[in-house]
Amino acid sequence: MIASQDIVRCKGCHRPLRTAATIATGFGPICARRQHLVAAGYSSGQITDAIELVELGGVIHLRGTGDRRVYLTVGSKGVVHRTAITGQCNCHAGLIGKRCHHGAAVALYATSAASRTVRVAYPMPPATYIAAA
Repeated sequence: MIASQDIVRCKGCHRPLRTAATIATGFGPICARRQHLVAAGYSSGQITDAIELVELGGVIHLRGTGDRRVYLTVGSKGVVHRTAITGQCNCHAGLIGKRCHHGAAVALYATSAASRTVRVAYPMPPATYIAAA
């Protein structure tokens, strides 16, 4: 049995770390991505907005591979923006050369498991087919 003082905890959220890789870095997977965004120069408000945008499904891969990937991101007023994996965005802040939370959301999304899942469309229920006939 491991004593509570022997448990290594994340430097960001203080949750227990279980894998050798996270123990070596001192951060869990989510906090490690946040630290990457902080190191890239995003503010804490932008990181919070980016996390919310990814959690709500507001980031969709549009086209491209590698460094040429482009995503659709939803803005705060419901406007859809095109955001590149490099952080370039066609929102107001992006057009004047500033960092935006859309770029941070794309960086989070591209490194998360959500970007690797395959989405399947649900078929219409039988009642819909009957009503459409």
